[in-house]
Amino acid sequence: QDVPLGSINSMGLPNQGLNYYLNYLLELQETDPDRTFFLSLVGMSPEETHTILKKVQDSDFKGLTELNLSCPNVPGKPQIAYDFD
Repeated sequence: QDVPLGSINSMGLPNQGLNYYLNYLLELQETDPDRTFFLSLVGMSPEETHTILKKVQDSDFKGLTELNLSCPNVPGKPQIAYDFD
């Protein structure tokens, strides 16, 4: 759901994927260059986390990137902040 300050992902983990949101934010940067944008990310493994953070770093995204270590919030999978394995 689009809201004035961002978007709400009320479904939990289902989403459009990094490419969708990164491209969306890159377009927003062009139309509103004075606004600061945030991108909250997490991978399901250390390798995936590295890959997605590298993709953001290599892009033209000028906003802030949050590594969301309180994710995922799914049964049987502990939050990364509490279990780095």
